[in-house]
Amino acid sequence: MTPVSEIVAARLVNLNEELKLTKGKLEDLVRHCGESAICRGCGKPIYWMTHLDTKRRAPYDADGTNHFITCSHADEFRKEKKYVR
Repeated sequence: MTPVSEIVAARLVNLNEELKLTKGKLEDLVRHCGESAICRGCGKPIYWMTHLDTKRRAPYDADGTNHFITCSHADEFRKEKKYVR
């Protein structure tokens, strides 16, 4: 009988492979659907994606991460919040 630790280790290897495949598919999707550009703040490549529900555009890195999270100059692009009373 196989020890539990071997079963868990094998499952972790399988999950890691699935994660790599999923990440690759996400990167392909972002590159295919997004409009490529260069960030004016940090100079890294980004992809502009349009959100289906809000129709607003947002910048993403090739791996699908919102570029506002990874950009070293993100604060330069933030708009002031308008408070409504």
